[in-house]
Amino acid sequence: MISYSAPGGSVGPHADHYDVFLLQTEGRKKWQLAERFDNTILADCELEVLDRFDAEVEWVLEPGDVLYLPPGIAHHGIALESGSTCSIGMRAPSAADLMQALGEWLAEHEGGGDRYQDPEPLDPLSAGEISATALLGLSRLIQGAVADSDQFGDFAGEFIFRFRLGQEPLADSTDLTADELNARLLKQWQLQPSPWARLCWFHLPGMRPGTVRLFAAGSKFTCSRQLAILLCQLTDAPVCIGHDSLPLSTNDLRSVRGLLGLGYLTLLPPN
Repeated sequence: MISYSAPGGSVGPHADHYDVFLLQTEGRKKWQLAERFDNTILADCELEVLDRFDAEVEWVLEPGDVLYLPPGIAHHGIALESGSTCSIGMRAPSAADLMQALGEWLAEHEGGGDRYQDPEPLDPLSAGEISATALLGLSRLIQGAVADSDQFGDFAGEFIFRFRLGQEPLADSTDLTADELNARLLKQWQLQPSPWARLCWFHLPGMRPGTVRLFAAGSKFTCSRQLAILLCQLTDAPVCIGHDSLPLSTNDLRSVRGLLGLGYLTLLPPN
C-alpha cells in the first residue's frame, strides 16, 4: 500500500498482526513505537486506532529509509513534510483464510470429504432445535478434515506456497527425457530457480525414511529429503546436482523434470 500524507497527517497509533516494512519514498516522517501498550481501541472509529498511546522510542525516516515492524508492535506515524510511504505487509494466513481455502480444496477433490449425518432421531416435541449432539457432530466433521495428516498435509503444502502469490513462472517448452536430463546433470549443467518459485517440503509418518513430499507453489512431487533441502536453499546463484555427492533417484529426476517443465527451475549449461 502507498499512502500520501500532508504535513501532520497520520492514521493514528495502531498495531498490526503481521510483519510490515515501511519504506519512505518522499518527504520525512516520524515514527513512534511501543512494545508495551494499552490495546483499548478508540470508540466510534472504523479503524483499530488505539485510545491511548505512549511512545517508547521514535525515529525520523527520510527518503530511502526502511523501518521494520514485527507483529504486535504499536506504531504511530506522523508526516513532518508532504510525502509518501510504501507499506509492505507480509501477511500470514488467518483462520478464515485457511478454512475458506480448505473448503475449496476439499470441493475440488473426489468426494469432498465426509458428509454430515444426524447422530440421533429428531425429537418431534423440540421442533427447530439443533441439539448439542448435532453441534458436536458438525464440529467433528470439520475436525476430521484436519485430523487426516496426509490429506491436510497435501492441502497445507499447496495452500501455503500459493497464498498471495503475485506471479506464476513461465513454463519451459524444453521436454527432456529422464536419461537426457541425468546426462546433462552429470556433465555439470546447473539449475537456477525462478524468482517466482516457492518451495517447501514435509515428511509424514508412514512415508519411507528419507522420502519427502515437495511442493512448488501448489504442485506436488515426491523426492529425497536431501534434494528437497538443496532446492529450497537455492538462491539466484545456479547450482550443480546429480554428481557423486548427490546421486539422483528416479523420483528425484522426475521431480526435477517436473519443476523444469513448470518453469520453477531453469537448466543452464556449464560455464
